[in-house]
Amino acid sequence: MKPSEHDVVVIGAGPAGIGAAVTAARHGASVLLLDEGMAPGGQIYRNVEGTSPKLLTILGRDYARGQAVVADLSSAKVLYRPQSSVWRLEPSGTVGFTAHGISQVAEGKRIIIATGSIERPFPVEGWDLPGVMTVGAAQTMLKASGMLADSAVLVGSGPLVWLLADQYRRAGRPPLAVIDTAP
Repeated sequence: MKPSEHDVVVIGAGPAGIGAAVTAARHGASVLLLDEGMAPGGQIYRNVEGTSPKLLTILGRDYARGQAVVADLSSAKVLYRPQSSVWRLEPSGTVGFTAHGISQVAEGKRIIIATGSIERPFPVEGWDLPGVMTVGAAQTMLKASGMLADSAVLVGSGPLVWLLADQYRRAGRPPLAVIDTAP
């Protein structure tokens, strides 16, 4: 199998990956954008193209700006490959990935890895009980389906805890408590 050749291969279609891919394409580079997600936007702008106006209001202006980011991708000359999992990356620029169950290979003169961040939950007593989830999971549930947890208590640290608390407030269901675990 002959690899497809590109000036730039970007891994991850969240805000940073989209920005890198669009910028490179606008400067004349041939760009392949690989992402595991079903739609562009990453965790930050998850489901931004399919979000109702009411949910856009709940999620806030920063989230709504994701519509313009995704529109930039649609208008750029970028080969966007959703549902693609990268399984090999070589120093030569060879990228092995699986898209829709088919293994493929691409070559990039430059590789940009924009896979985002990860949530680092810590175990506490009761963390494995039904209805207990990470703040990231609660926000994914809100973005993907508009669902809110009843009687939520948010525990953790960092800006996502407070963002979700504000989104719940805007939805008319403020959390019962926010417990910030930062020292």
